[in-house]
Amino acid sequence: MLLKHRVEHLLSPAYYPKYNGGIEAGIGSLKTRIHHEAVRHEHPGEWTCDDVEAGRLQANELARPWGYKAECPLEAWMQRTKLG
Repeated sequence: MLLKHRVEHLLSPAYYPKYNGGIEAGIGSLKTRIHHEAVRHEHPGEWTCDDVEAGRLQANELARPWGYKAECPLEAWMQRTKLG
C-alpha cells in the first residue's frame, strides 16, 4: 500500500530516545491546544474535528520547535523543496 501511494516508511532512529521524547512533547502540546479550544467552545473533554484543526493550525503558526528565533513549522513547510 505504501508503494502504491508513493509513501516512504520512516522508522524512529534506533537507540535515540531523544527522538521519541520530542514526538511525545509535540503531541502533548498539541493536545493542550486542542483542550483549550474545546474549553473555549464550552465542551471540555469532547473534542470536535474543528477543535483538532484549530489546535493544529495554531501549533503550526505559533510553535517554535527549533528555538524562539527560528521559523515556525508553517514557515518551514512553505520553504520546503517540493517533490516531483
